[in-house]
Amino acid sequence: MSMHLGILVADLPWAELFPLLASKTGRFLDQGPVGDIDELDLDPKEDGHLIVAGEYQGKSYVLDSSMMMTMTGADFVAELSQEAGALVIGCGALTTFGSYAFLAVRAGEVLRRYFDNQALLSEPLDEGEELPTEEDMPFEDLDGKGLIAALAHFGFDFDGWYKEGEHQLYLYTADEAQCSEEEKGVFTKGPLMDRLVEHYMEFVLPEDERPTIMMFTRDANTGQIVSTQDTGLRYGDKEFSDPEFWNRFWNRLTN
Repeated sequence: MSMHLGILVADLPWAELFPLLASKTGRFLDQGPVGDIDELDLDPKEDGHLIVAGEYQGKSYVLDSSMMMTMTGADFVAELSQEAGALVIGCGALTTFGSYAFLAVRAGEVLRRYFDNQALLSEPLDEGEELPTEEDMPFEDLDGKGLIAALAHFGFDFDGWYKEGEHQLYLYTADEAQCSEEEKGVFTKGPLMDRLVEHYMEFVLPEDERPTIMMFTRDANTGQIVSTQDTGLRYGDKEFSDPEFWNRFWNRLTN
């Protein structure tokens, strides 16, 4: 199904990653073990974001519903990697806006970085040597298959963890989100953020050239896309945050 989440992985056990992660960002309030991840409601809560984390074959996995650790915090991921002296990868997709991110860092050294926002950019930020998986499984896949394949290239079995690994539910408070003046935690700003800002300044699309947002309908049994609808909206249009617009849009489709 369409991907709307982030994934953080690290080449070290969860018992080692967790205290480092918790020391650098908001609190992680333990909500207990998880059985079936697919049954969870990971929508944002008033006091934070629910995430699932754990270990599989000696490596750590975090399902980041906030997407702040993985898609916003590039310098945060780099700092984690530097302090851990290990390979850390943050990746994710928000396919509604055509946003895709992949950042692999080993002991502070960036190995591969890719970021795109199709709603705003004419070209993606594309740095580092292309991975062998990218030709057949590009990062920009609606279901995140390219990101999962890239993780596998670096030795992370995300599907194995998802099906068989340890799963613990946490409420991630991202306390730094309440302190907008402080550049810390997931909002740490450094050379990677500077580079992204430069890229946006060079390749941002004028408002009248931004693509309209597409909505996809899938078969409930197979998951295959069966129809595509153009909303007529561009990113930044005021109607995008108007519930009444979406009620009218869906009513038009179903009537």
